[in-house]
Amino acid sequence: MSSFYPIFLDIKGKKCLVVGGGSVAERKVKSLLKFAAKVTVVAPQVSPEIENLAVNQNLTIVKARFEPSHMENAVLAIGSANSKEVNQTVYNEAEKLKIPVNIVDQPELCTFMVPSLVRRGDLSIAISTSGKSPAVAKTVRKLLEAEFGNEWGEYLEIMGEARKIAFKTEPEQKKREEMFNEIVKANLLEMIREGNSDGARRKAMEIIKP
Repeated sequence: MSSFYPIFLDIKGKKCLVVGGGSVAERKVKSLLKFAAKVTVVAPQVSPEIENLAVNQNLTIVKARFEPSHMENAVLAIGSANSKEVNQTVYNEAEKLKIPVNIVDQPELCTFMVPSLVRRGDLSIAISTSGKSPAVAKTVRKLLEAEFGNEWGEYLEIMGEARKIAFKTEPEQKKREEMFNEIVKANLLEMIREGNSDGARRKAMEIIKP
């Protein structure tokens, strides 16, 4: 059984280090940028796509061989270099500094795993096989993508709005829970799927503010 504890990290505006400049590094960089991280890529050479990302994104490119100083102030590190020696050095340095580290395709050199992810607005569903089979994680992700459409993002926005209002207007926790349960049973998802997002929002507000 996996010893990895599932957790979501807030990396907005924080330095995340990616060592390597190839196609794997590209994917890692794009994923980190989606979560508003300040990404630093360290590699003697980087792909044209990474170069392009640096034009308008919160991305710094350091064209050099990895050195321990590159890890300064990083909150996590990902190693995707072509050199096993470099990746091992990244891991060793991260461990020394107690920085979470992931060396791609080497589970034994990982203190965190990057899950396969389904995102629908603020709804995030993470899938991990603890490094045993990325192919299985990808298969599960595709199944979930088919099950959870974009309407879930809108649905969650409405639920979040209703929750804020309920906490301002209803002091009793039990009554708030009853309100939320009633909203969940109100078939808002189906209304959103049918293109009636405004109607779904009105229905939720009617329950919160009777």
